Amino acid sequence: MQAAALIGYKDSGKTTLVLELCKHFKETGLKVAVAKFSHHRLALEGSDTEVLSQYADSVLGLSESRTQLLWNSQKYLPDLTGLLEADVLLVEGGKRLNYLPKIILADTLPEIQELDAGMTLGVWSGHSFPGYTTLHEVADLARLISEKGFMLPGLDCQACGREDCGELAREIVRGEASTRECQALDSSLQITVNGTQLPLNPFVNGILANGIKGMLSSLKGYQPGHINISLEV
Repeated sequence: MQAAALIGYKDSGKTTLVLELCKHFKETGLKVAVAKFSHHRLALEGSDTEVLSQYADSVLGLSESRTQLLWNSQKYLPDLTGLLEADVLLVEGGKRLNYLPKIILADTLPEIQELDAGMTLGVWSGHSFPGYTTLHEVADLARLISEKGFMLPGLDCQACGREDCGELAREIVRGEASTRECQALDSSLQITVNGTQLPLNPFVNGILANGIKGMLSSLKGYQPGHINISLEV
């Protein structure tokens, strides 16, 4: 799933741009999901989230006190992506997320520099800024997200040799690494739920893989090789 967070200060136009991107992706035949972060209690009727739901196939609303999928407690975005059936995930807000790239909405260089944490794919603005890819057209922004968007699992397991997911994410944005270096996504055991791969750090991968192999080895007809298991719950 291609993903990017659109960040900016209040009234920077994030919701409007997300709506335009949703329309564009839908017109191109892609399924799009939206996750909206808020520092306030999430409203329902007449809210931005309700408006977004008219254009997106799935909408998540996340705040510090409530998650808008009938959960009355805080949830974390990587734990919810298995519920989304989408090709593209647009995250409105989430300045502090360190596991996916950012699109900054700003009109001054100081604002951009305050928001830039080394994971900026581009800047949405009516102006141009040295050192940043500046975008003015929705189609160009959609193409950038489709080509370079990504989402790491946010485990900070250090299996890739980096301190946390943020360090790897910054290298990916700079073109110095790829998501294949995430050991939690590129492991010997791969589990998908509704088409979404579950990240497994090496410790969990080892426990599950060895346990499955141990149980299967006692079954008649078992042979070492590539094993496929399908389970419906």
